Amino acid sequence: MADDPLIASLTDCMLRAWRALWQEYVRLHEVVIAIVRQDELCRRFMRIPGVGPISALAYKTLIDDPHRFGHSKTVAEPDNSAAGNTD
Repeated sequence: MADDPLIASLTDCMLRAWRALWQEYVRLHEVVIAIVRQDELCRRFMRIPGVGPISALAYKTLIDDPHRFGHSKTVAEPDNSAAGNTD
């Protein structure tokens, strides 16, 4: 198989694609880290064991305005109207 030019060409294409995706991932990760470093709330979330920059940023984005929740317990309750349920 190593001498097969088609397999070699296919492997080369796949490796170049992987390399490009990895470079973009690294750039994206750097941007996320920069955002989280500037955000006090995200830094506080990351003090919780198991919460990294992606989870902290996602949670902050999800909650958005905490005053729209009457109680902290309602944060975890599903929003049935968002799913189209009106019961």
